[in-house]
Amino acid sequence: MKGILAPSEGLKASMYGAGADIHLGGKWDAVGDYIVTHFNHEGFGRKNAAYRMAGLRWGREIDGVPGSKTISLSYIAADSGSYLFGVTALDETDVLDYGLMNGMDTRFWSAYAGYVLTKNTKAGLFYHFGGKASGGRQKYTPGPKDTWGFKIDIKF
Repeated sequence: MKGILAPSEGLKASMYGAGADIHLGGKWDAVGDYIVTHFNHEGFGRKNAAYRMAGLRWGREIDGVPGSKTISLSYIAADSGSYLFGVTALDETDVLDYGLMNGMDTRFWSAYAGYVLTKNTKAGLFYHFGGKASGGRQKYTPGPKDTWGFKIDIKF
């Protein structure tokens, strides 16, 4: 962690977490992640920073199965610093970076649609509803803006 959180030698961090997909019937699943980053100092105003995600997904993108698709809606509650080691959906980093850079916790909704185009290519479109930020170093911060993106994953 040297040079990431502070220019000090003894900074350490570790993380643990769990994720779950619970089949609800038909093509529906409930999904969730819980990840905690533990600091050995009061980083970001706390020793433990948690990332929590709960959502609902229809369908599933299956690698190598053209035409498979998914649509999901998730709610994310992330403490500042909770994703220094990453999260399962790195498309969220625009909003999470906002929280990290401003020392704020973020809460937001995220929508995603994905489609497998060919055996080794899939495309996805995501939209993050800006949400709320709290607990920052500044008295007033407008909060993260809505963001969206498009991605193509190609496997070689």
